[in-house]
Amino acid sequence: MFNGEDHAGWILKTEIYSKVQQTSEIVRVNLAQLCMEGGKLHFSNSLVNGFVNLTWEELKKEFLDKFNGMVESVFVAFD
Repeated sequence: MFNGEDHAGWILKTEIYSKVQQTSEIVRVNLAQLCMEGGKLHFSNSLVNGFVNLTWEELKKEFLDKFNGMVESVFVAFD
């Protein structure tokens, strides 16, 4: 479960889990939403409803822009 503090760590764990489980893009987005609560869940839901097919990369970028402001380079080693 995402506790709202370590955005980058949570995303990293989500990416590792998804690679190990070989999850599809839509399942990755849905699993990420299952681990969110409060404002972050509502924000991700608005993204899912606003994009035709929300990808993990889009969700990750929007999430970090909104809640953390971290740069994409943090995740380069895991792409």
